[in-house]
Amino acid sequence: MTINQGEIGKSLESYGNSILKINDGKIDDSIYVKNDSFLTINNGYIGNSLFAHNDARVIINGGEIEANLAAYENSRVSLTGGYINDQLAAFDTSLINITDGEIGDSLLAKDNSRVSIQGGLISGSLKASGNTTVTLSGGKIGNDLSAFDQAIITINGGTIENGVAAFGSSNITINGGIINEGMDVGSKATVTINGGSINKPLTLSDTASVNIHGGTFNDDIEARNDSQLNVEGGVFAGDFYGEDNSHTTFFGRNLGFVIDGQISINGNPFDRFKLSGFLVDGFNLNGVNFYREQNSNVLFSLVDVPEPGAIAFGLLAAASLLGLIARQRSKQ
Repeated sequence: MTINQGEIGKSLESYGNSILKINDGKIDDSIYVKNDSFLTINNGYIGNSLFAHNDARVIINGGEIEANLAAYENSRVSLTGGYINDQLAAFDTSLINITDGEIGDSLLAKDNSRVSIQGGLISGSLKASGNTTVTLSGGKIGNDLSAFDQAIITINGGTIENGVAAFGSSNITINGGIINEGMDVGSKATVTINGGSINKPLTLSDTASVNIHGGTFNDDIEARNDSQLNVEGGVFAGDFYGEDNSHTTFFGRNLGFVIDGQISINGNPFDRFKLSGFLVDGFNLNGVNFYREQNSNVLFSLVDVPEPGAIAFGLLAAASLLGLIARQRSKQ
């Protein structure tokens, strides 16, 4: 069935392997796509919401949805253009792919759903929970991004106007992109940062773990409440703070520190350590400070990592020694 123009005053339902295409026109109420049916929207207007159920497939290249778009039960939605006034939501192992278009409110992903974003604009927030997988490679999120309840998020690019939060054993990997505000990591969440930039403070708490291999950090990094911070690389414009039984470890070469007095933060005394040496990626720590809260069992470690050339030389020397021993035994 193809709709090129005109108006349907009520809702529209598609089901049972049917194929529906809307090129123009107006649907005054909602559209329901069910049971392996296939809907393509190139233009037009939907006066309420669009719902996809039971392995349905929806492709939106243009047009406007006045309210929400929700995908359930392994349905698949592809958004390459158009405008959704309210929320886009993914549930029940559904799949959403966004390459362009605009969402006027937020994107909600949960219940083992999968979301891939290469472009477009989400004016509100992106919230992921319940073992959902989200990949952000481009586009813009106008508010914040948050992960809960074992959600997995990979950020390869794009811009997040506000902050990023990870809680509830969630996992976030950042390879690129821009986070214009800060980042909060807590409740056993794990974050790995290989690239990208974070423009406000990064804070760890509640047994969270953050591993930094690269990226640009334009403000301070604070580890609190039994959290674990590992630093191998990156570019750091701010300082590091250790509080409340946290553990911070720097990995690199010729690492060292000088204790340079103390400061008071909110009435609590902190020792100041002036760091020196180079991280694994070559960043010079000279000029960077680590502030350790006194009387709080904060652990602060420096781990020297041999250069790759030194490791290769050591292996070569060991191999030569073994060869010499073998030759000596053969002569006996």
